[in-house]
Amino acid sequence: MKRLLFLLLLVSQIAYGQKVTTYGGKAVTYGGKVVTYAAFCPEYQAVYDAYTTKPSDAVAAIDNTMVVGLVSDGVWAKLGVVWVYASHTNGAGEALINWKLPGTFDATAYNAPTFTAYEGFLGNGTTQYIDCNWNPSVSGVNYTQNSASMIIYVRTNIAADGQHGIGNAADFKNIFILPKYTIDNSYIRTNDATTISGANSDGSGMFINTRTASTVNKLYKNKVAIINATSVSTGMPTHLAYCLAINDDDVATGFRADQVSMYAFGGGMTQTQVTNLTTYYEAAMDALGKGVIP
Repeated sequence: MKRLLFLLLLVSQIAYGQKVTTYGGKAVTYGGKVVTYAAFCPEYQAVYDAYTTKPSDAVAAIDNTMVVGLVSDGVWAKLGVVWVYASHTNGAGEALINWKLPGTFDATAYNAPTFTAYEGFLGNGTTQYIDCNWNPSVSGVNYTQNSASMIIYVRTNIAADGQHGIGNAADFKNIFILPKYTIDNSYIRTNDATTISGANSDGSGMFINTRTASTVNKLYKNKVAIINATSVSTGMPTHLAYCLAINDDDVATGFRADQVSMYAFGGGMTQTQVTNLTTYYEAAMDALGKGVIP
């Protein structure tokens, strides 16, 4: 392969007198045509390959840099499912791909939540939601009863009583985040039926609801713990996870008019892992001009 590349470069420069150009060291081109690609990290390559419409080189480089950072810091291994709704397009469902394993647990949008490139999906607060097609009790993998995280990046500051996730289940096994209620509080449940609250006056940013032990669960917002709770876990949620609403025993309810850029579930996270995940994702959103964390 190296010899072939060298010959192609030699021919383009000597035989035809044309320059070979590169973009950030990623692509080698001849006459505007791509000759070869340097490899992305394997984790992002799988996502890139799954896209019907590929992102620009610049956007792909931003995405790859984020994933490389998450892999190197061990955060990627903690995650079980990841949906980056803030994709370059959703023309063929690109924004609904599960980045951890494309083609498995890809999400489905119902009633046409509004998609905006590089920002994500905006719900109307009444009928629109996303079914993640992922059930923690069946396909949790890294997500377990006493080591579990729910991650959501919200771009809008909405005060409402709806939630994202799984809630009000008859078996008392729930996981949800309410980013901001009308009284400037956030609320969570974490593999239990106990609703815990903490003060929060802004519904935008990175929220990470994490349980690291049977009696240890926290909600982080922008790297800072705004809820420190000791509620006892009761079991793994047994329904599909929803976004822009909760799954209440297989019925979508509790809708929110949030704009969500990223949604994920995985194992319990330490402060360092929360910090790294937030930092890498926000850096990507900032590079796209869409970040909301000050």
